[in-house]
Amino acid sequence: MRGRLRPVGNAPEAIERVHAAYFEAGADVAITASYQASYEGFARRGLSADATTAMLRRSVELARSARSRVMRAASGARWIGGCCRTTPEDIQRVRGEVDAFAGGGPG
Repeated sequence: MRGRLRPVGNAPEAIERVHAAYFEAGADVAITASYQASYEGFARRGLSADATTAMLRRSVELARSARSRVMRAASGARWIGGCCRTTPEDIQRVRGEVDAFAGGGPG
């Protein structure tokens, strides 16, 4: 896989370890490893809309998994934040990305 979500698809354990390390160091928020990922960009690389949705949701699942591991040993709120393009021109086009993140439920 090429593109911005390559680590999510090829090395998910590394992403989860990074999230866990940040939480263990005291971070209150994990940002999904999906910065600037888009349906249009992945389509240009041959990835279907369903596969893109799955990758975006997986980026949330990895952060949640790390949070769950760390929360067993620590108290306090830990949040998950998703990254998607949000320039005024992109607001309508990013609806799919927002829906993919929201499909994972509150968190």
